[in-house]
Amino acid sequence: MQIVDRAQVAVLASSVVAVGSFDGVHRGHRKLLRTLRRLGDNAGLKTVLVTFDPIPRAVIHPASAPPLICTVSTRLRLLAGSGAVDYCCVLPFDERRRHETFEEFVTHDLIRRFGMKILVVGENFACGRGRKGDIVSLKELGKSRDFSVEAQPIHAPRGLPNCSSSEARRLIQRGDLVKAARLLDRVHEMTGVVLGNRGAVPSQIQVVLDDNLCAPPEEDYLGAVRISETDRWKKAMLRISNATSIGRRTVHVTLGSDIRVKTGDALTMRFAQRVAATT
Repeated sequence: MQIVDRAQVAVLASSVVAVGSFDGVHRGHRKLLRTLRRLGDNAGLKTVLVTFDPIPRAVIHPASAPPLICTVSTRLRLLAGSGAVDYCCVLPFDERRRHETFEEFVTHDLIRRFGMKILVVGENFACGRGRKGDIVSLKELGKSRDFSVEAQPIHAPRGLPNCSSSEARRLIQRGDLVKAARLLDRVHEMTGVVLGNRGAVPSQIQVVLDDNLCAPPEEDYLGAVRISETDRWKKAMLRISNATSIGRRTVHVTLGSDIRVKTGDALTMRFAQRVAATT
């Protein structure tokens, strides 16, 4: 997957484009990505994914903006791992874009930049000022701008009410990580910064979490940790704590296997399930 500079213009003469926040890259997103790949292959076109940082709601309704399921870097890693995306562009969502019409967004960022011939989005997608660029409006615009719209239905795994980032956040925040993993199609991960350790090969370390990330409640969890993507996951016990002297959420990590870390290291943690759920 090639990352496109946000300022780069006229990248492709024609392509299939998917647009969305893609926070968490959950099962619904992955189904949309498979559609993107299929349409691109059938048409002999490169596939493009356009996403945003920050997510639109953080700018439009900052007081009610939800915590992120994953960081932008994790989002990009998951998108690249899908094998569905040839080019990815992360656009800044700022005040200027907030007031941009959907016609302006589609023309400037999707057609002129990527030569979009097919737009792939979720069935509830809307863009542009006042969210006026819904599926009906986009299809109408496509008639004059020579592109079609593929609206992807959203289906949840059996036993879950819906397949959305909002539902994934709800499950994570209530500590139902088994159901969250079914919706995400992976174990929920969070990356934090090692605050301190006890010796070169500690059995316990403290990790500071990003306040903008969606975290489970204060409990003990079975999980795993690693420092880099090339490392093997090491089993660990994870305890979320909101009450700390530094005023930040932290995770107390008890390692089942030795792992060499130092203060300032970025540590990725997988939260598999609550300890209480195993007893």
